[in-house]
Amino acid sequence: MEFCQREFNFYIYSPGCRTNQCDGEMLAYILEKDNFKRVYSIEKADFLIISGCVVTEKAEKESLRFINKAKKLNPNIKIVISGCLAEKELKEKISSSFCNFLIPQNFRFYISKILKEEKIDALSPRKDIFFAPVMKFGRKSRFFFKIQEGCSQNCAYCYVREVRGEPCSLEKKKVIKQIQNLIKNNIKEIVFCGTHLGIYGKDFGYSLKDLLEEVEKLEENFRFRLSSLEPWDLNDDLIETLRNSKKFCHFFHLPLQSGSDFILKKMSRPYSAEFYFNLILKIKRYFEFSRIGADLIVGFPGEGEKEFQETLNFLKKIPLDYLHIFTYSPRPNNPFLLTESSLTIKERYNTLKNLDKKMREKDKGKRIGLKTEALTIGKEGILRENYYCIFKDNLKSSLLLPCKIVKWNDDKAIVEIL
Repeated sequence: MEFCQREFNFYIYSPGCRTNQCDGEMLAYILEKDNFKRVYSIEKADFLIISGCVVTEKAEKESLRFINKAKKLNPNIKIVISGCLAEKELKEKISSSFCNFLIPQNFRFYISKILKEEKIDALSPRKDIFFAPVMKFGRKSRFFFKIQEGCSQNCAYCYVREVRGEPCSLEKKKVIKQIQNLIKNNIKEIVFCGTHLGIYGKDFGYSLKDLLEEVEKLEENFRFRLSSLEPWDLNDDLIETLRNSKKFCHFFHLPLQSGSDFILKKMSRPYSAEFYFNLILKIKRYFEFSRIGADLIVGFPGEGEKEFQETLNFLKKIPLDYLHIFTYSPRPNNPFLLTESSLTIKERYNTLKNLDKKMREKDKGKRIGLKTEALTIGKEGILRENYYCIFKDNLKSSLLLPCKIVKWNDDKAIVEIL
């Protein structure tokens, strides 16, 4: 392939978590820097770059379906698999006949060289965090910033630790420099992301708390939020730092997975239901109008009716505001057989979805009349509590404005600018 003859076009597809989507944007940055052109039409692309997710079987199949769709639209397109999906294919030594290039995690920096068909054997694997200083935002007002990746936790349902590798962080000074660059580009909200965000900095001898204290010192007008934290990482020191912050959005996403101690132990989760319950009470005490959500897995092997009822009763007592519910998905490293029928699991899933709906409605109701802050993105905005809102008038993007919630239109708040 003669790359000197013309500019080559690529299309990026990044399903899955925010960390994965960050990776997709950084791959795009590297390619554009090396004179590849990003396009938003598969028919016009020479390469389809898949930053693939494998957290569940469903997520994995989503990438494969997209590849099939792309092949039909553009039979000549070359398929490039990166991210967690590439690592899974390499680990399992499955035939890669459905793609032209497989790029392991430690070789993502070299994507341009690999697409130019330089031999991967001649490249040295990188062990530092995959990071590129993305600076092309269009009209965006918020930025998802991956500052950590990898995990050494051994949760029994998770495959991500196998494909993301050992934990590594972006150095504090690089984080601060990138934030300053983001602010210069009119970004007003930064969402810190990571595979296991709560252990940020441990590879350098500092902590997430230390980073956030440095972020707080920046004088510019912006705000930040944390994408997701493991319950055991939200310790008293970190809570105190967040309480004292004027930039922190009072939004917490804390994976629970089960309200049954028996299932939590089977999952290798290092806390009890009581620990989680007390943590949520502490957050509500210190951050009165914070919004708190949790992940839950339905149908984990060993979850019988007794364990499910324990979870259901637990959720009815705890002051959570919403749930993200998943059904258990066997993965290559944890192929436990389901112990309940798919019909039973579906019924339990629907029961929790109904509870989630009630939680969300209750949370919205108590926020009517509440003063908060909106980040403007045109006719809509994003509240500190991670709700979208609607303005009466079209506003300039990237403003942080005090407002009051007047009423709700489905899941969007109608707000009055104060």
